[in-house]
Amino acid sequence: MGTSASYGGPKGTNPLIPSWVDTPLPGEAAAPAGDDGKQPPDGGEDAYDGELDRPPAPALDPNRLKPLRAAIRISARSGGSEIRAMRAAARHFVSKSMGGASRGAQRMGVARRAGGRLVQAFSALAAGGVSQLARVLRLGSLAGLSTSQVWDRLAEFVCSDGGSIDEAIVKAAFCQTLKQEMDNGMTDLLDANSEQLASFFERFIGECVIERLSQEGGSLLEQNGVSAAAAFAHMQTLRSLVSVFIAQRLGARAGHGLSVKYDSRRIDVIVAGTLRDAIAAVGEWGEGE
Repeated sequence: MGTSASYGGPKGTNPLIPSWVDTPLPGEAAAPAGDDGKQPPDGGEDAYDGELDRPPAPALDPNRLKPLRAAIRISARSGGSEIRAMRAAARHFVSKSMGGASRGAQRMGVARRAGGRLVQAFSALAAGGVSQLARVLRLGSLAGLSTSQVWDRLAEFVCSDGGSIDEAIVKAAFCQTLKQEMDNGMTDLLDANSEQLASFFERFIGECVIERLSQEGGSLLEQNGVSAAAAFAHMQTLRSLVSVFIAQRLGARAGHGLSVKYDSRRIDVIVAGTLRDAIAAVGEWGEGE
C-alpha cells in the first residue's frame, strides 16, 4: 500500500461540498459488509457505524469561507513567511469553516466512522489478541498474511471505498499515519502494544483534520489564482506547523492506551472527543503569537 502526502489539488466541480451532505440518515440502508458485498464469515462482527445514528448538523453560513479565503490569500502572498496570516487561516478554519470544534467534529462523519472502526479493531487486538482482530476484520484468520497484507486488510476495513473528498481525506490520513508510525518503529500491527495503538489512532485523527485543512485551503488558493504547485508548497508549510501542535495537544491528554474492548457508545465518546480536541488544537495554534 502506498503512502499519501497532503493537498493535491481540487477534485470535481465543487471541491468544497463535503460528502456529509449526502450522509445516510438513520434507518436508511447501509452498504453491504465484507469484500465484494459478501457477508462476514460466521462469528464476524458488525463494523462500527455509530455516526449514522446522529442527527445532521445545522447548516452553516454560506459566507463562512470569506475570512478563511482572505487569510490564506495573505499568507500565500507572503511566501509562507507571514506566520500571523497562517495563524489567522488556522483560526478561521476552525471558527468559520468548521463552525467550531464541536460542530466540526459532528460534521466530519466519514472521519468519525473511520476513527471508530480503528478503535474497534485496535481495542479488539489489545483485549483479545489476533483472533479477535481477525473477527473484527471479517476474516476467518490472519494466519499466512504478511505484515503488509495485515495493514492492507485494516485499511480496507477502516477506509470507505468511495470517491468523495471526505473519503479521500480519510485514506490520505491513514496512509500518512502508517508511514509516520512505521518510521517510529511500529512495523508489525500484531506486535504493537496498547500505547502504540493509541498513538496510531491519535495521529490518524490529527491527520484527518490536517488533510481537511489542506484540502479547503489549497482549493481556495487555486480559486484565487495561485498555482497548484505554490498552493501545495504553502499548505505543506502550514500543515507541518499545525501537526506538531496537534500531536502535543492530543499526547498531553490523560487515559492513553487501548487495553479493553469498547462498545459502540464508548467508541463514540473516544472518537468524538479526540476529533474535537484535534480541531480545537488547530484553533489554539491560530490564537498563538
